[in-house]
Amino acid sequence: MEYFGLKLQTLRKKASMSQDDLASLIGVSRQAISKWERSDGLPDLYNVKKIAEVFNITIDELMDIEIKPIDMDKVKTNKLALAFLTVPGAILAFLSIIALIEFLGGIVL
Repeated sequence: MEYFGLKLQTLRKKASMSQDDLASLIGVSRQAISKWERSDGLPDLYNVKKIAEVFNITIDELMDIEIKPIDMDKVKTNKLALAFLTVPGAILAFLSIIALIEFLGGIVL
């Protein structure tokens, strides 16, 4: 959240705007701009869109959102992990542990 305030202030100053100027352009009070720049709050989505339009950037750029491609290997790994969290998976894991204990018990004796 702190990053947004700094980014907003930097964009505004690069555009040689006062807080009043920006507030007038997006239809909010100067106090709202000040609050956002101090990171005491965040604008709602409607105002985020308006701010992005004023500075001719995307919402992703304004909010510093990096869209990463999905790592399919991680998806497969997560599906396997989730399989063990289901009831049949839990039963299988339980039976595997019992079989391992029986096996190890037979070796020790």
